[in-house]
Amino acid sequence: SGITQCLMTIFKEEGFRGFYKGYNATMVSIPLFHSLYFTCYESSKQYLDHHHPKWNKAVVHCTAAGISGFICDLITNPLWVARLRLQSQFLHHPDQQKYSGLWQTMRLIFQEVIHDKQNHNPPGRYSRTLQRIRNFYLWCKSCHDLLPNLRIPES
Repeated sequence: SGITQCLMTIFKEEGFRGFYKGYNATMVSIPLFHSLYFTCYESSKQYLDHHHPKWNKAVVHCTAAGISGFICDLITNPLWVARLRLQSQFLHHPDQQKYSGLWQTMRLIFQEVIHDKQNHNPPGRYSRTLQRIRNFYLWCKSCHDLLPNLRIPES
């Protein structure tokens, strides 16, 4: 039992490559997410500073962070889904390997989500992301309403 047993089971059932299932998706999605995030954050912050000059700086920073996270989640979510599918496929189908690589997995996901007429539910992470953005917006708005005169010193 424990981590040693887990590692031995992965090696026995999937081989050495089993330790790196989904790693390609990680190597693509993390740099993509962060490069997009900081670009979106700066653009959002400048836009909010220009169009809402009376807003508290903390609210501007929080709102820009929320906008950036939302945009980056929308763009990189398919890569995270592919990574999870690659890593967990043997939990669902222990006798067969359905996914073999990042792009093949992405192609299959696209076919399942777009072309499968029986799948009428939106992907779960998108709806959770929208809920987080809504909650974050309400939090920023309440902070702005509660602390209209708070000034954070600029460095």
